[in-house]
Amino acid sequence: MSSEQISMTNTTTHIAVPNTDLAILKKHFPHCFDKDGQFLLERFSANLTEKDINFSTESYGLDWLGKAYARLLASDAATTLLKPDHVHNQQAPNQQSENVLIKGDNLEVLKHLVHAYYEQVKMIYIDPPYNTGSDGFVYQDDRKFSARELSELAGVDLEKAQRILAFTKSKSNSHSAWLTFMYPRLYIARQLLRDDGVIFISIDDNEVAQLRLLMDEIFGEENFVGDLLWKRRSSSALSENNLSLDHEYVLCYKKMTAILFKGIDKNFDSYKNLDDDVRGEWVAGDLTVGMTESMRPNQAYNLVDPETGIVYPHNPNRVWAYVPESMQKLLDEKKVIFPKDPTMRPMLKRFKSDLKSAYNPFSSLMSGLVGLKTEATKRSE
Repeated sequence: MSSEQISMTNTTTHIAVPNTDLAILKKHFPHCFDKDGQFLLERFSANLTEKDINFSTESYGLDWLGKAYARLLASDAATTLLKPDHVHNQQAPNQQSENVLIKGDNLEVLKHLVHAYYEQVKMIYIDPPYNTGSDGFVYQDDRKFSARELSELAGVDLEKAQRILAFTKSKSNSHSAWLTFMYPRLYIARQLLRDDGVIFISIDDNEVAQLRLLMDEIFGEENFVGDLLWKRRSSSALSENNLSLDHEYVLCYKKMTAILFKGIDKNFDSYKNLDDDVRGEWVAGDLTVGMTESMRPNQAYNLVDPETGIVYPHNPNRVWAYVPESMQKLLDEKKVIFPKDPTMRPMLKRFKSDLKSAYNPFSSLMSGLVGLKTEATKRSE
């Protein structure tokens, strides 16, 4: 695939990620800021209380060493400039490219992208470090803060600032290190998405619990769409406890607006129009359902063919799927097919034109839709 290529050069810039949260507060709660633009939490809390909103200091959430630092990184200015790769871009396949490949630290890339594509991206897919202990992930940060500077910028006490700086310099792969790495990247990724945008994130058991809580905090728990399971191998792997972990996860969150996946195309090969019905192609469907505790008593009755008078009693082990009133409507609409052989059962005429969708929902189990890891390896070789 052709692509325009851009690389990064280290420098000091003033390209900072816009603080949209603060802008929203200023727009809707201007009286909660002082003349210097400082947010007045007490006034904001009082405003919520006046509107009968329970403002409690106790809440459910995710906390870790480095969270305040991660928030600072999300809004801190970029430290690089983008530089086009002229040699690569002048090659014939790349001259008319509609793709852009940016090489560099992904947090820096996101900070540059958000200024050009703020709230313009429809879909994001990321495959972050899994932090398995063997994938080489360690937290590395070349930003230089003194403990006192970090204390002031992040709003934490000096002792906590010193602890944060200690672990950012120690090449840690702890849960706290991984969350500190992920938070600013996901925060900026959300700003790239349109209101009807969606993000997919691959992960495995090592960090899926932490990622789910982190995404709930950044995107909102109500914007969780689903947890897809990818079967990544066909054969079992050796393990000490004889449990072969053959799957990974793909978490899906939406930005704001409800999304509707296309689904899987329905197969209409069985739909025919053998009797030239003006309503079009149809297929014969079952008119009965199994007997359950929720069955309504009036679903057990005799069905009479209005043209022949032949009586079709309900099956002892099944009942009609429709109560008499609904069944009569189907009879009036000539949607019930009565067999010529009275030993056979009546069937329902299900018209293709009556279907609400041309697609079936796809399963959260992605078997068959997505290949195995070995297949991906072969294609990349």
